[in-house]
Amino acid sequence: MPSRSNSKAKASSSVLQIILLIVVSCYCTSQHVEENNHGKNKNNNDDDKENPSPIIVNGIPVLDKSQFAPFDKDILPNCRDLLEHCQSHVYGHVYLQCPGLCTKLLMEEGMIGTADDNPDALYDVGTLRTYQGNRIDSDRFEGYVLVLAVVPLLPGMAVYYYEMMEYLHGVFTPKAEFVIQPIDHYHGIHIKEKVNRKVVILEEKSAITVVENDPWMKHLTSIKPRSGLGTKEGDGVTVEQRPLQTDRVTIYIVSADGYYVEQLIVPTMSSLKQKIRVYTKTMDYEL
Repeated sequence: MPSRSNSKAKASSSVLQIILLIVVSCYCTSQHVEENNHGKNKNNNDDDKENPSPIIVNGIPVLDKSQFAPFDKDILPNCRDLLEHCQSHVYGHVYLQCPGLCTKLLMEEGMIGTADDNPDALYDVGTLRTYQGNRIDSDRFEGYVLVLAVVPLLPGMAVYYYEMMEYLHGVFTPKAEFVIQPIDHYHGIHIKEKVNRKVVILEEKSAITVVENDPWMKHLTSIKPRSGLGTKEGDGVTVEQRPLQTDRVTIYIVSADGYYVEQLIVPTMSSLKQKIRVYTKTMDYEL
């Protein structure tokens, strides 16, 4: 017969395992890792061991940091079979482990346009409310390249692009400012801000509010494309942007003078970095 001390030890071990599982679940859904940290260890180990499987908690897969893919890379062998879950509000691990194919699946052509009527529109809206309920002046972004990411609050997608914005801020500071506009799809998913965050996160809004009432989005979506998606030639067709899609990430890059605007729909980290670099270089010359 087992001793009473052995029974207590087994019970304590079971409790500890449950606590550890809960801690891992809460921690893993909160954030993604930066590009440099993503890939360093994996390059040496990918050939030696299989890709780890996500932990299942209450039927929902969650990930340990070591299981996140590098930006633009896939680490699951069956990513093609999981693409239907790239926009899932449950299986967030798919976007975090298959970002290369998920991005390719959801990416669409963007556009380039000019704010001919009012290039200062973004800076003249007054104050903006942040995720924490504070207010900031919109004119604080004047004179910087502005990168605005409209991000639906889907678990893998939101975390992935938040980490991307934080990483790129470190690359392009002090010439560029990065802002995220979260779109709440009412799945109980929220962005967990970093302690030393650099990216400005605006208050969560519904898709309808963002599309119809947000002053920044009303300005940006009203800009007529000069090239790219929405451009028409001949036949008297009005040139206009495609309506904002709220089920995937849309990023607007605005030149430092507010005049040039480029729209990217679900860009890769590599392509976004290249685009931003072009806009920051123009700051060295008169536009």
